[in-house]
Amino acid sequence: MLAAARPALPNGVTAAISPVAFGNITANVLAGTAATTVGTITLTCAAGCAPGTAITVGLGNGQNFKTTRNLSSGSPTLLEYNLYSSLSNEASNTPWGNTSGSWVTAAALGAGLTDVLSVYAQVYSSQQTVPAGTYSDIVVVTISY
Repeated sequence: MLAAARPALPNGVTAAISPVAFGNITANVLAGTAATTVGTITLTCAAGCAPGTAITVGLGNGQNFKTTRNLSSGSPTLLEYNLYSSLSNEASNTPWGNTSGSWVTAAALGAGLTDVLSVYAQVYSSQQTVPAGTYSDIVVVTISY
């Protein structure tokens, strides 16, 4: 899940983040069909935002990262997942990250303009069966302009 934070950013830029939530993941997912969901990051420029402001967004690895992003219920068992900026990136296994080349650039914004970025999340198929529970992760969203 993306942390639903509303950071105060300089120069009149605000960010609103909707959580990425999978809901109930059934045994079918773990047996061979991936679970996919979507959240959003909404960037808005207020009156003090210069026209043509380019904004880039990076997503951290999450607090349960090992060799990939993981959802955790607090038990030793983890569910692997990843975050993508588009379904085509998901298909090509190009995760949205927080390193050079994996950031996403929003549309150039100016005063009063908004851009909504979709965050696609996928729990990988063919994982071990895990105990029932609430699994979560917290990912840091980095906004730069």
